[in-house]
Amino acid sequence: MTTDPLIIDAQKSIEESFIPEMTDDAGFQEQMSLFAQLENMRRDLEDALGRVEKRAEGMKSHLLEQMVMFGIKNMNVHGLSIYSQNKIYVSKKSEENGVTKQMVCDALDEIGRGDMVADGYHSSSLTSLVKEMKSEDGSGVPEQLEKLLNITEEVLLLSQKR
Repeated sequence: MTTDPLIIDAQKSIEESFIPEMTDDAGFQEQMSLFAQLENMRRDLEDALGRVEKRAEGMKSHLLEQMVMFGIKNMNVHGLSIYSQNKIYVSKKSEENGVTKQMVCDALDEIGRGDMVADGYHSSSLTSLVKEMKSEDGSGVPEQLEKLLNITEEVLLLSQKR
């Protein structure tokens, strides 16, 4: 439950909004006035949300560092489960860099993962394989495959309602 006066005011105003019948010009004017008030309120809330998102985003890297330092994987705070998640993004390097899909298929075959290759490979299977290789025993992705790929890792700070 929020304590932010802007949000409380918006909720109260929406709940209490009387929508007059539009039987005459006065009813029409009241409806237009109410609509304009709701639009202004929506814009104010969007602005407030933008400021909240910017502030929260600015805190994430520091909080992730602290979670690692204290050995915390997740934490329950104010009704939210806050946790970190590692994301890995994998794609073939561009053909402009001289890397073809067939080269990736050949490299997969060389490292004993030819089972992933038919006439090509599926990008989500390749991402899963790289993720598995990076987490398995620390040996990582074999060089002949890694040099053909763009591998990006991102650590996210996420939350979900309990």
